Amino acid sequence: MTMSESLHNSASSVPIEGHLFYWMSQAINLRNTSLSHALAPYKCTFPRWRVMNMLCQFPDVSIGQLAEKTAVDRTTLTRTVEKMESDGLIARGVRADNRRITTLNLTPKGQAFFEQILPLVRNKNTEALSNLEEDEVKTLIVSLKKVVAALGGPTEAHQFAPPASKAPPGT
Repeated sequence: MTMSESLHNSASSVPIEGHLFYWMSQAINLRNTSLSHALAPYKCTFPRWRVMNMLCQFPDVSIGQLAEKTAVDRTTLTRTVEKMESDGLIARGVRADNRRITTLNLTPKGQAFFEQILPLVRNKNTEALSNLEEDEVKTLIVSLKKVVAALGGPTEAHQFAPPASKAPPGT
């Protein structure tokens, strides 16, 4: 029996060495921890960064849409949004076509803060991906989109083409 076969035949646990989700989890946690440490001098947390990045790309989203795009529980996200609103980084509004829907947007202060820390985040992302070639990153993105789509994730995950830009992803 090969090492791979013995790893996959263990009845007592899911083998770690060949477990994709274990390694995805490790990569995400390590990158987010590294980014959190880099953002700390700016009094910014990773959840705040994620919200700013999404609002920069998707203005006028509802809290529900933001929760879906960030893959964060709505209750947890609401606390982050409320704190950011009290700090003047984001503002609530209403949709012109449906005044019952509350929208979120970066304020000028939030936009300026986002632009200030964006280079730091891009550098951390470049560092995190430094052991991969550009084509490997594109392949990984396509593969992960397929996993997300199979799990019923956001509709954009069903589009399997890699992003056109060469800049590392912001979130």
